[in-house]
Amino acid sequence: MTIPADTALSYLAGQVYAIAGAEAIKEGLEGEAACLNRGRAFTTFVTVPIGTYFVSRWPEWSWMYLAGETARSPVAKACGLSAYVGAHELGFRCAAKQLRKGKLGRAVAHLVVSSLVVAVLGLFGLERLRWLGDERSYRLGLATDVLHYPDFMISMGCAAAYAVPFVVLVILKNYREGRGATPTD
Repeated sequence: MTIPADTALSYLAGQVYAIAGAEAIKEGLEGEAACLNRGRAFTTFVTVPIGTYFVSRWPEWSWMYLAGETARSPVAKACGLSAYVGAHELGFRCAAKQLRKGKLGRAVAHLVVSSLVVAVLGLFGLERLRWLGDERSYRLGLATDVLHYPDFMISMGCAAAYAVPFVVLVILKNYREGRGATPTD
């Protein structure tokens, strides 16, 4: 999980969670707060721990080799992980603002643009994402191909297996929030 790409994904997730809770957001503050808090919990208990694992194991790769050796700094790690929280909050609030105005189409359009940003980051960063190592090995062309590093592939698989059910849960609960169903249904 890389900090630049996952920060963009956190922003995108905030938008997705707001759009899923569009009816609750239109209804008022309580429903909106419940939807926002679910996303905050997801970011805090899913995204940040997964990011912490990756940035601890592979700090320079986690910064896509953009921070150099600074990526090993506890301050850089904390700033990167904090960006997930801030990005989610901003994404949710931007989408919720449009939804309160009854502009679902505009919120979805912003979501599409955000998705494109994530895709562009992935495509242009593919070279940096594919090679795992420290700054020096990456620059010298000695980094390991992630596809040939079983420990990394297992870590990614476990991260996805942990995150995906919670993504679905938050989306479903937010969707149901404004439709008269209790959040525990």
